[in-house]
Amino acid sequence: MAAPGPRLISVFSSPQELGASLAQLVVQQAAYCLADAGARFTLGLSGGSLVSMLARELPAAAALAGPASLARWTLGFCDERLVPFEHAESTYGLYRTHLLSKLPIFDSQVITINPALPVEEAAEDYARKLRQAFQGDSIPVFDLLILGVGPDGHTCSLFPDHPLLQEREKIVAPISDSPKPPPQRVTLTLPVLNAARTVIFVATGEGKAAILKKLPRVREHRGPLTQLRGHPPQWQPTFCVLRGDGRLEWFSHREEYENGDRPLGSTTLTGYTVLTSQREYLRLLDALCPDSSRDHTQEEPDPLLEMPVSSPLFLQHPFRQHLCFSAATGEAQRAWRLALQGGIRLRGTALQRSQAPAARAFLDAIRLYRQQHGQFGNDDVTLGSDAEVLTSVLMRELLPALRAQTLPGLRGAGRARAWAWTKLLDAVHAAVLAGASAGLRAFQPEKDELLAALEKTIRPDVDQMLRLRARVAARLKAEVQGPLESCLRGKVDAQLPQITQTLLSTVEAELAAVRTLLTQGMDRLLRLLRGSSSSTQLRKEVYSFGEMPWDPELMQICYREAKRSRGQLGQLAALFGFFGTQSLVFGAQDLAQQLMADAVTTFLQLADQCLTTTLDCDQATQQLERVRGRVLKKFQSDSSSAQRTFIHGWLLCIFLPFVLSQLEPSCKAELLKFEGDVLAVGSPALTIEGIYEDVVRGFLLQRINRELKKALGARNMSCILDDCSEEPWDQAEADVETEAQRGTCSRQPGPSTEVSPLCPQLPPGTFQC
Repeated sequence: MAAPGPRLISVFSSPQELGASLAQLVVQQAAYCLADAGARFTLGLSGGSLVSMLARELPAAAALAGPASLARWTLGFCDERLVPFEHAESTYGLYRTHLLSKLPIFDSQVITINPALPVEEAAEDYARKLRQAFQGDSIPVFDLLILGVGPDGHTCSLFPDHPLLQEREKIVAPISDSPKPPPQRVTLTLPVLNAARTVIFVATGEGKAAILKKLPRVREHRGPLTQLRGHPPQWQPTFCVLRGDGRLEWFSHREEYENGDRPLGSTTLTGYTVLTSQREYLRLLDALCPDSSRDHTQEEPDPLLEMPVSSPLFLQHPFRQHLCFSAATGEAQRAWRLALQGGIRLRGTALQRSQAPAARAFLDAIRLYRQQHGQFGNDDVTLGSDAEVLTSVLMRELLPALRAQTLPGLRGAGRARAWAWTKLLDAVHAAVLAGASAGLRAFQPEKDELLAALEKTIRPDVDQMLRLRARVAARLKAEVQGPLESCLRGKVDAQLPQITQTLLSTVEAELAAVRTLLTQGMDRLLRLLRGSSSSTQLRKEVYSFGEMPWDPELMQICYREAKRSRGQLGQLAALFGFFGTQSLVFGAQDLAQQLMADAVTTFLQLADQCLTTTLDCDQATQQLERVRGRVLKKFQSDSSSAQRTFIHGWLLCIFLPFVLSQLEPSCKAELLKFEGDVLAVGSPALTIEGIYEDVVRGFLLQRINRELKKALGARNMSCILDDCSEEPWDQAEADVETEAQRGTCSRQPGPSTEVSPLCPQLPPGTFQC
């Protein structure tokens, strides 16, 4: 498997422009592959809107290559629905009708599934056909794969959190529970996608914008390390690869990775912590088991001490087996530490970054579940995907029983016993995660039915429901106002200014570092332009500039500002029961990356619009200087708005659960007085608990907005949050608001800045003098 090349992202003004460019790329890639006599061009196609796009543009572009060239093409499909070819859902059927009928390509050049077979046999049959077509390759290596992207981020028929994402042996897999109909499909697996020489992802329309805008990337990082593994565990050479999706894989040798072999092991980095001190890690290991502080070195050898670890990398997880690595040099250790931390953050903030209503609803459900069990404070348990979050919640509940039932009978002593304990936890975690993933997938059809039924009950009576809700809220407000105001005055007002200033100084320092890096990058391009550098050197610098948001070493300058406040923020646990410090730090780092990506994209897009090959270097420099000013002005506006939104949201996350917990003994009993009014409506969409929380939120928002005005100044305060009014029920009878108009800000916030598609690659010729 070839080492990955640079990632190039292009942005187009219309689907027509994108389609024409895509067709040209396909033809150019084919010409490159067919330059050698006897060579062929292998192309993997995806369905959806790509069919009409390629059918419209590819025939004309391919005609220039001629029939002789097209006769050497081999076509396959990245995934396929298990329906007859005549069915409207058949990807091959659509291509056959709309594209292949316009090209001199014979059926023998097209590799298809057999839709008459059961889904498992269809996958095996398609895999056999691919192996015949790609003889000599352990994994089929396509010259070009054209992939789509779903609104949820899926590609092929590989859906988020589905077990097929872990498939490493099969090249083709069946899927019978696709979240998107039809449920039965056949799909290429990730090893085939990763083995392709070139991969193009095509995303069009507003429905795909959110997944692209809110998707921090991780650079693939790879290299040799020493790993503690085996039975018994020993330090052994290994080759590690951090994938762009935050998955860590390890191989015995580099050649296994390059040949596309299955890794020895792999893990998603959700929930891990990176330690670089052997002494600190051994102290942590000693504390895992009650008797692990005994004389462990006398009872049996300790592999952690047999070999001095000068540049260690310990990955610790509360419910999974620890991973122990060692780098050859301090420089390699630092590079791996930064890369791993980026992967941990990427995996951890998946739900927080998502703007999908389902993600927000899931986080709310977890929060309410924890509140029902007396756990009110925000917690880092919500880091990860929905299945991972659910698993963490369940593992916390299981842990006391696991300790009581298994630790007494666990073999070994000292650190060996602690090591065995982490292996046991890992096995339990894997079983719980598999069950949680399967349960969430199985619940999907039921959820769809419940949503449809709920919509039917809401739509006819929505006005009546909202009027009733407003009346109940007004009465409830009068009941709880006394104890609520007392709680706010006694326990919130004194701490709110200090916490606001802590958050404000953290974000300001981080965004100042982003602005400095951005300015330096633009100035570097201007210096090269003034110096009449070669177009090759300039394009290389443009690419490096576009990659700035994803450079962990560079962005560490910004990220460390958020880390520095961890100690102060950690004190919130004692004051308010807030255990979401890691989530808050990750959120601040995501904000910095997102704003940097937005600014870099804006600069490259404006530069591309105003520069042409007809400009001389002096004119180009003048144009870029104006672009630089516009970008910095926009960055200032975006960062100010994003900063306010970020602080506002996290202040709610810190204080709202605390206030609810304080009011629980006195106010919760008052809710029973209003239960009958709400139940009379007969809709599960209306609950007294939801109305009560909105009332509390309204009072708290008054304090937060007032403090933010003091800290930030009154200017532009209307931009703080358009959807969070100070008191949602002030005009209860006169102005009934919808759920979307009221703020629901108790969930963990993410950056609100809307960001253009990331890091577009400028066309050849840009910046040429």
